[in-house]
Amino acid sequence: MRAAGSFSRNRQACGSTRGLEWEGAVLAAFHQVNSLPAVVENPLRVNPAWERAHDNFHTTLLAGCLSKWLKHFATTLRAQTARYRHMSPSIEHPGKRNVGKEHEDIVKAVLARNADRACALLREHCAVTAQPVLERMRGANGQNRIALKRAI
Repeated sequence: MRAAGSFSRNRQACGSTRGLEWEGAVLAAFHQVNSLPAVVENPLRVNPAWERAHDNFHTTLLAGCLSKWLKHFATTLRAQTARYRHMSPSIEHPGKRNVGKEHEDIVKAVLARNADRACALLREHCAVTAQPVLERMRGANGQNRIALKRAI
């Protein structure tokens, strides 16, 4: 998750170039993603409508970024980590996770233009999804190291 730290160090490049229009888009994307169920049953999987709204939410957060490279990198990183989001519903997460609250906290930090806090929250948001998946891939006694190396 070094990307989030790099993003934080480059916050000048990611300063918002927009005002109320961008803030409204962030709030609308936040409302949309939190209005949909993240998971559907039979079989248990990520809701495709939620996945699209979730991608839009994260894309909208970065819409004001001045660096095309950082936006491209973030898009690529999201595409590459999709497997973890899709495996996540079938894996029990330690503690009760509130993704809506995670999104809300990120939005508050972004709208306050607090890049360091927003990056820390975003890094945690990604890690909380990936960590149980990675632990499962390692196996109960570390037998799946080859699969883990291939996945990363």
